[in-house]
Amino acid sequence: GSSPTIDAVTLCALCDRDPRMLEVAARRAASFGCDVPVYPADGLGDLFQTAKPDVVVVCTPDFLHADQVAAALGAGCEVVVEKPLAVDAEGCRRVVEAAGRSPGRVQVALNCRYMPWAVMMKRLLAQGVVGRVVQVSVDWMLDARKGAMYFTRWHAEKAYSGGLLVHKASQPGRCAG
Repeated sequence: GSSPTIDAVTLCALCDRDPRMLEVAARRAASFGCDVPVYPADGLGDLFQTAKPDVVVVCTPDFLHADQVAAALGAGCEVVVEKPLAVDAEGCRRVVEAAGRSPGRVQVALNCRYMPWAVMMKRLLAQGVVGRVVQVSVDWMLDARKGAMYFTRWHAEKAYSGGLLVHKASQPGRCAG
């Protein structure tokens, strides 16, 4: 099916759990003429009541997704959430239940889908240049710098990321499909 197009989007608020990043984002938004209110992560309820967003974009550490998506749905918002939807089955259940009670919908997004290599791969597949795909195999080659950084942040704890399989396994097929 086709997706509706959006002619204009108005940024109505910013929220972040890191006050420094919230300040950086607010300055960046202001540089584009968007002087919007900012909310700490524990201020989501206030954000929903005062800013009244139509759409909420959730791009936080994975372990926060389920609660934030459910809260946005509870406020009647449409939600775009960076993958994964949740780090465990219970989080997914909470989101599905919230979606059942809400007029809002949830879209799970993948930012690497729009990277140049992924766009080219999608085009080549669609044109039939590659032929019929019968298997996809992926090896993650984490270099010492990025790999070391990745496992020293919140990703290293399964409770926060769901583990490497939950955090990364959906990417190859989503980029190609």
